[in-house]
Amino acid sequence: MEKYTKSIARTVMETADIHKVYFKDVPEGIVTPSLYVPSPSVTGSQSALSSYYELVTYHLKIFDKSRSEAWNRAQVVTRYILSHSGRLPIYNADGSESGEIIKIQNPYAEVIDDGVAQVTLQFKTYRLTVEERGSKAGAVIWDIKEKK
Repeated sequence: MEKYTKSIARTVMETADIHKVYFKDVPEGIVTPSLYVPSPSVTGSQSALSSYYELVTYHLKIFDKSRSEAWNRAQVVTRYILSHSGRLPIYNADGSESGEIIKIQNPYAEVIDDGVAQVTLQFKTYRLTVEERGSKAGAVIWDIKEKK
């Protein structure tokens, strides 16, 4: 999950011209503008017989000097995502693009407090289910007798 978190943070910071990010608690006297990236919520469901998906939701907070400035930065982020068809690159630990993307579904922005806007981003990750391990039949012998 860390690669998604850091990739989303990087894209939002570059897009909204934010230079400070918080991943843990937001301290007293925060720097503005700044970005807070809490842990995402994750739910999921069966996708097919051999796979499932996880729906990952991030509730990012953008802090700025006023409601309007926070809102403007949040709008820049959602418009950027929409203009790129929801596709955000995944970055490697060294900062280079991995060649993978995440597809954001319906980015949402709202002002939630004075100087605070929230950007909600959701995407799905698909994974294969774990196969049940058991004994396998070595051979099947059919004993078919003809009816008389």
